[in-house]
Parts: sequence; C-alpha cells; structure tokens
Amino acid sequence: MNGGSTEVAIHVWRGFSAVADLTGERASGSTTAPEDGLSLASFTVGPRFSYGFSGTKLSRYTPFVQGLVGTVHGFDSQFPNSDGTVSGAANSLSVLADGGLDITVKKYLAIRVIQADYLRTRLPNNAGNEQNLLRLGAGVVFRIW
Repeated sequence: MNGGSTEVAIHVWRGFSAVADLTGERASGSTTAPEDGLSLASFTVGPRFSYGFSGTKLSRYTPFVQGLVGTVHGFDSQFPNSDGTVSGAANSLSVLADGGLDITVKKYLAIRVIQADYLRTRLPNNAGNEQNLLRLGAGVVFRIW
C-alpha cells in the first residue's frame, strides 16, 4: 500500500504526549484479482512516550514509542456481509503500535528518519476478518512550540 499520514502531538508531561494520527492508503489490485483494490482511511489517538537525551552528545536524537486506538474505513473494494451480500465499504476498530526516531535540525524542525507501525484491523474479508499491516515511513516534523 502507498499513502501518507499526518500526526498532531501535544506535550502533556515530561516525555508523554497525546497523539492523533490520520492516515490514508491505497493498494491497487493484485495479480490474481486486478479489479480488487483497497483504500483505507484511519484515525487513531493515544499516548506517546519520547525519550530526550538532554545534556548529552545524543541530545539531537529523540526515539519514541506510541500506542493508538481508533477506527479504520475501508472502501473501493469488496467487503462480504454476514447475509451473503457484498458492500463497497466497511468500518472497523484499529489498533496501532509503533515507534521511531526524530533527529532535531533546528528548534522547530526535525527529520523523522524512521517510523515503523503495526496496524491491526478487523475488516470483513471471508478469511478470518483480521488484517495485520506493517507500515514504514519517514518525514518532516514541525514543532510549533
């Protein structure tokens, strides 16, 4: 799947922040079913813990871990219903566990060199109705204050 995401984090106390993540992803059809693509839009919220190495040579590096819970909306695909019909969209609970590393460039700017996510969803699919997704990303972090 290819896509993008945006996160908003509000510092709460020491290394803890409250995080909201909005992600959109798209996969085109497979070689066995080229007409069956999948689009996902997910919104999750939860806590993040960041560790700052203040006062050391590693003070530019900020590793973090977070655990988020929310919802995922699947669309542009086929989702089987319990009554035997098929719908083009479905919703499910989503659980996101991830971690990453930010490198500070300036006070208000950092580079997220890696973020690795494990996303679990339960969209209907006639094969156990569970999806386990590994997502890898990188990006830019803008700090407002």
